[in-house]
Amino acid sequence: MRLTVPFACLSSLILATLASATIPTKRGPTSPQHVNFWKLEARARASEASRSVKASPLVLQDSTTGFTLEPPDTPQHGPDYSKFPEQFFDQPVDHTDLSQGTFKQRYWINTRHYVPGSGGPVIVLDGGETSGGDRLPFLDTGIVEILTNATGGVGVVLEHRYYGTSIPVPDFSTDNLRWLNNEQATADSANFMSHVKFEGIDEDLTSPQTPWIYYGGSYAGARAAHMKILYPELVFGAIASSGRCLLHSAVHTLSVIPGVTHATLSNWEYYEVIRKAADPTCSAHIENAITTIDFLLQLPYLKGIVKALFGLQALEHDDDFASVLEGPLDAWQSKVWDPAVGSTRFDEFCETLGKPIGGATHVAALPIGHEDRLLTLWDDQKIDFSVLNYAEWIRENQVQPCLKYNMTVEECFGTYNDTKYTDTSISEDWRLWQFQVCTEWGYFSTAPPDPDYPRIVSKLLTMDYATKICRQAYPAGKYFTVPELPNITAVNVMGDFAIAADRLAIIDGEVDPWRPCTPHSEYANDREDTILQPFKLIPGAVHHYDEYGLRNVNDEPPEIQQIHREMIEQSELAKIQTNIVIQKLAEKFPSYAFETRFHETEGDKNQSKALFLLGGKALWTRGLEELLANKQVDMLVHSFKDVPTELPGEFKIGAILEREEYVDSLVVKAGSPYKMLEDLPAGSRIGTSSVRRAAQVKNYLRNHHKELDMVFKDVRGNLNTRLKKLDATGEDDAFDALILAKAGLWTCLAERAMLRTLEGGCSVPVGVNTKLTHVVEGDERLRSGELKLESGVLEITGCVTSLDGGRQFVKTIGERVTSTDEAEALGKRLGETLLDSGAREILEEIKVDRTTRAREAEESKTS
Repeated sequence: MRLTVPFACLSSLILATLASATIPTKRGPTSPQHVNFWKLEARARASEASRSVKASPLVLQDSTTGFTLEPPDTPQHGPDYSKFPEQFFDQPVDHTDLSQGTFKQRYWINTRHYVPGSGGPVIVLDGGETSGGDRLPFLDTGIVEILTNATGGVGVVLEHRYYGTSIPVPDFSTDNLRWLNNEQATADSANFMSHVKFEGIDEDLTSPQTPWIYYGGSYAGARAAHMKILYPELVFGAIASSGRCLLHSAVHTLSVIPGVTHATLSNWEYYEVIRKAADPTCSAHIENAITTIDFLLQLPYLKGIVKALFGLQALEHDDDFASVLEGPLDAWQSKVWDPAVGSTRFDEFCETLGKPIGGATHVAALPIGHEDRLLTLWDDQKIDFSVLNYAEWIRENQVQPCLKYNMTVEECFGTYNDTKYTDTSISEDWRLWQFQVCTEWGYFSTAPPDPDYPRIVSKLLTMDYATKICRQAYPAGKYFTVPELPNITAVNVMGDFAIAADRLAIIDGEVDPWRPCTPHSEYANDREDTILQPFKLIPGAVHHYDEYGLRNVNDEPPEIQQIHREMIEQSELAKIQTNIVIQKLAEKFPSYAFETRFHETEGDKNQSKALFLLGGKALWTRGLEELLANKQVDMLVHSFKDVPTELPGEFKIGAILEREEYVDSLVVKAGSPYKMLEDLPAGSRIGTSSVRRAAQVKNYLRNHHKELDMVFKDVRGNLNTRLKKLDATGEDDAFDALILAKAGLWTCLAERAMLRTLEGGCSVPVGVNTKLTHVVEGDERLRSGELKLESGVLEITGCVTSLDGGRQFVKTIGERVTSTDEAEALGKRLGETLLDSGAREILEEIKVDRTTRAREAEESKTS
């Protein structure tokens, strides 16, 4: 059946289907039309607010408009975020000229999982290009909650300068926006991390003495990556999700990365990702519609008819008309795996395109171009019925909201009246991200550079059209002039597609339209996903999917659970130790089944900072203790040397494995001619994470090989990670040898008592060793095994060495013990003996040294 319908009938059909509608709400590439969309949405939300109808408190990242309502104050309107009261930090308006004064930068903190005295970490989420209040869901149930729950740290949302209420100027004129740039924004974050004092927390959690993890999604993802590159001494870990870290001057472009780390002028590939990833039928409908419309706009006698079909006959310029048609495509970026916050707008648009006309369902299954799908537009000009459906969607969802406010379509969607963009009042916050786009970031919305390339946007969307908003909105000021084209080099110099650093995680979505601007772009070199440099692509994901989370993570989709778990890498040594315990338990209790759950601790995560500076064994056990306390597991298996010497009262040590060899091993590169420590040449770089090992080796060399001056470097990570570092060839990362424990050391209660007395652990140069000789005494029943009472001679040796290896105190005591109490008493007595013999002075010096190093690091930042 051929669908031949005269245009007059199509118009009647159009008028009959008008209904209330909304506007796109995601920030995609930029153009003058996106500013118009912002203005319409601002009217819509203001109208809703005036009727006291609150919007959803979660505004999807990168809103096209930037116009958002503050989070609701009361639970009946959504989640109650009053538990995160806003706080403020004084920032310089200009970090290079303090005479410009200061402003209040807003932030929020989550301390529900914080463990006082643990030394952090602090998880900071960069607010990016919107109000920081829009990020509170991530503080409550999203990525910040997930990471703080796993680490016992403090969560922070830090609002970006100029956004929300963190506004340093009275208006948004060109001159007053001159401090809105990457350099000032990163300096804000560094200053905050170095000097903030959290309300309600007595201890100092500033960086670098406390580990900070910087998270960001999209533009904020790029900032997370840049913070790791610019301030490595402050940011030991960063997660860039869908990060825009890259840009280049050719045509194409997190966190938390996805970090969009590459800046670009023309961002035409944004729509190319959508074209390839969308349902093939939908993509075919859009391609055909755009090609048809571009052709018809070239015919003067049909141009007006085509615009009228879309309800835009009064829109003067053809490129304005073409740019309105972009609206539904931006909804792709609003897809989220969580239906409570995600948008189905794009899918609804696709469904509309394939809707049969007049109930002819069989026609929709025919291939595009089939004569039975065609409608007569005028004379012999025919269009596919999907073009009519496209027009219906635009009328209902973009034109109708305009008419509702008694505005003409030219007033709503025209972009050639410069006066529309000259208001510089604070309420015009579309000027913020647009200014960043015009000065440093780019991402202008254009058609593919090849006119014959398949496309889902009009060829009328040129660079000239997209960039004219920069000239219209930002006339030259007295102190600042917007460049003719953005200085994208300022962004790409940070690393572009190749941006990388240890403890910088790059996470992107497989079908994120921003992926061409990230290190997962097809223009970027392939790279490995490693523990030190995670490089992850979430299957089927769109924009910074990992940032969202549920209160119960088990309710998340498998791929989201996986990426959240992969943020917590597992230690191979822990698995081996646990398997040994399971094997012994199975031998003892063959009728029992044992299930294992591996959980990474904060000490496993923080592999970029020396243990000496971090301090605190709770880094290695905190998450495990919470699992046991909450009865999520029945027992814990952990390296005894890392267990805190003071356990919570409800816990007890149930068993200790027989200690294996306690000696240390020197590990050299494969093929190295050196076999012994003294064989290594002077200046060799020795890697170890233990200050005790380093100090003892220095003492050995000083006494026996004074000519050998070794360089000791901190090396962190699990066994495989450390061996990879040994194999590395880079000048900065190379080691000539490593010193590792030959076997995991499982110290006894006496050792722990000695360490507790000395306040020692992995972060101070204290060593201990025990030898227990068992003795069985008693009558025949004891000797026959019917009864068994064990005692033994416990010999314990402890040593304390100065950091420079110049002084060392070694003491050994031994006696027969018959109980754990006696063993602990023996260890305590050894610790007191060492303190009295001179070790106390060394330990006090170490405390002073740690404080001095932290202060020097602080002074180096401010100098």
